[in-house]
Amino acid sequence: MAPPPRCPRLPLLLLGLALYGCATVVVPTEVRFPSLKPGPDPVQMVDARPLLAREYREQGRSPTYRFFGDDAMRPNPVDLVASRVAAALPEDERDQTIELRRLDIGFLVPPRSLLPGSSDVNLGVPSGSPAAAIAAGLLLAYGLIAALHGSRAEASAVAYIEVAIGTESLRTAQTVSVARSVGAAEAVETALAAALDDLAGQARELRPRAQAMP
Repeated sequence: MAPPPRCPRLPLLLLGLALYGCATVVVPTEVRFPSLKPGPDPVQMVDARPLLAREYREQGRSPTYRFFGDDAMRPNPVDLVASRVAAALPEDERDQTIELRRLDIGFLVPPRSLLPGSSDVNLGVPSGSPAAAIAAGLLLAYGLIAALHGSRAEASAVAYIEVAIGTESLRTAQTVSVARSVGAAEAVETALAAALDDLAGQARELRPRAQAMP
C-alpha cells in the first residue's frame, strides 16, 4: 500500500504562523506629533545637553534604546518642552532660566526569538509519535504561544525629559507599549504628551521664590 501523499505546504503554513506571532515592530526613523503644538509666546530655554544627545543614537544591547535626533521630530520637541513648562510656571516665576538637561524620545526595542524560553511553556510529546508530526505540533504550539504573548516582547515608546528651573529639577519618564491597536507613531506621541503633562504638573507645584526662602 502506497504511503499517503505528503503535504509540503503544512510545515510552511505553520512556520508562517510562528513567524507572524514573533514579528517585530518597524521602528520609524522620523515622527510627527499632530496633536502637540508649542505655545504662541516665545520662550527662552538653555539647551544644556551634549551635542551627541541631540542626534539619533542607539544605547544598550538586548534590549536596545533607539532615540530620535531633534531634527527627526516635528514640531521641535525642545520648543514643546519650553512652552509647556513656561506656561505652567507661576506668573512671577517665568523670568527664571529654564535649562534642558535631558530629552530622550524614541523606542525601547527588546530582543525577539522565534521560540519562547524553557521557563515560558512546557509541552508534552507522546512517545512513539512520528518525527514530522512532533515537529509540526511543536511549531504550531510555539506559533500560537508567540501570537498570544507577542505583546510581552513588543517595542515600547519612551519619553525621558529633565529640566532645571533655578535650583529645582523636574524629571519625567513615560512608557507606552506598541501593540496591534497602538501603532509606533501613536505610541511615541502619547508618551511625549504624557511627559509634557507631567512636567507641566510639576512646574505648577513649584513654590514661588519668596515662599521658598527661609
